[in-house]
Amino acid sequence: MSKLVVVACRLPHGILAEVGQFGDPSYKAIKINGIHSVDASGKPSSIVHNGHAFTQVPEDHWKAFCDAHKGAPYLVNRLVYAEDSLASAQTATELEEAKGKSGFEPLDPDQAPQGIEVDQKSLDILRAQAAGMR
Repeated sequence: MSKLVVVACRLPHGILAEVGQFGDPSYKAIKINGIHSVDASGKPSSIVHNGHAFTQVPEDHWKAFCDAHKGAPYLVNRLVYAEDSLASAQTATELEEAKGKSGFEPLDPDQAPQGIEVDQKSLDILRAQAAGMR
């Protein structure tokens, strides 16, 4: 069995790390969790730190995936990357987070970007509902 690496992912939905062609006997896919990934019960499916979700993946699978997708923007821009341990992944996330936003952050309805109009009535209803759930 291959050594495990910790894959850090800034994507909200995660990514499916596929190696090989679907249908071939050598095909293998591993789900890399995103910051909003949940398991079947609806609970978060991974640790999230500094806007990154962590998933352990066999090192040989990760290297094969990176070789097959080496020009992909999510790899080039380090939205998805691997470290040797959880501690080094957490340290790396601090450096990545300091570089700025990934572009996948949720919009703040109180400071909507120019050209985005917020439906204030609906927002007030949703906020009232959320306050009632607490």
